[in-house]
Amino acid sequence: MQRLRPDDDYFLCLHSAATPMQIGALQLFEVPESDHGRFVDDVRAHLARRIPSTALARVRRSAPFHIDTDAWFTKRNVDLDRLTTVIDTPTELSRAELHHHVARWVMEQLDPEQPPFRIVLVPRVEGGAEAMFLTILHALADGVGFQSIVTALTDDGPTPGPPPMTTIAPDERVPTAPEWFARASIALLGDARAARRSKHAHADAQAALDAYKQEHRRAIFRHDQSRTREMALRNRAIERIGVPWSSRECIMGTPSPRRS
Repeated sequence: MQRLRPDDDYFLCLHSAATPMQIGALQLFEVPESDHGRFVDDVRAHLARRIPSTALARVRRSAPFHIDTDAWFTKRNVDLDRLTTVIDTPTELSRAELHHHVARWVMEQLDPEQPPFRIVLVPRVEGGAEAMFLTILHALADGVGFQSIVTALTDDGPTPGPPPMTTIAPDERVPTAPEWFARASIALLGDARAARRSKHAHADAQAALDAYKQEHRRAIFRHDQSRTREMALRNRAIERIGVPWSSRECIMGTPSPRRS
């Protein structure tokens, strides 16, 4: 169970058909002519191996009576057939047609009750390319986190074998209302303590900054006093030896007095 941060919870509150709060990425692949017919099956198999080890393998659930923020729960098996769409056109899509589809796909609202992503595969794009479009809920990750997910799914390294089932977290059970209330109370208590520590830390930092400023002002004052005394001593020494004003200006940069 991972509680959503307030800003992520806010994204979910804004998530609607009119304002889908989600992020998308279009990827184009150069596929050998001999492998064109296998693209969809190969990508499905590849994603089935990679997704369980990413943040995509989870679902969002709301707290009973909204006593707490929503939370993510690990999901062991993700139904890729339901979350993957294949656009199998009889002819190759032009780049302009593909971009037109992408503009529509990115505005199609994701179901917040399902795993937080959707995949569209396009096996025929002009120039012999093939495409994949991935959309995720913004509440799951920001731009940097999304790049990490895309890299984990589609890096160009060797495809690892399927991870042992013991390394994949089992489906997390959604707590009952009393259990969630107890967890929320503990979490809120921890948040309050953290806020109090942050407040004290801020006060300590402000006090240290004020002390530094005061000491800095004192140092400047002491330096000015020292400089004034030094100049006075020099002037008295010069007057004793009878150095003319024109020479004083050369020695100390002291301007000669104006004569009427």
